[in-house]
Amino acid sequence: GKGKMRGRRYRIPKSILIVSLKEGLQKSSENLSGVDITKPQHLNIELLAPGGIAGRLTVFTKSALTKLGGAK
Repeated sequence: GKGKMRGRRYRIPKSILIVSLKEGLQKSSENLSGVDITKPQHLNIELLAPGGIAGRLTVFTKSALTKLGGAK
């Protein structure tokens, strides 16, 4: 169709979102298609619900949860 001419060759679905503070985890999962890695301070609604569709599988590390919840 016309999408191929307009630079939208393939639609890659989003699968899992990993929220982590570790830099090594982000480097190791760059090549996984559909997987997004983010830090807690960069977490937003577009990452949690891409395209406005809620219910994306999200994995939080312990360090990310303490960062989001505040240090006690």
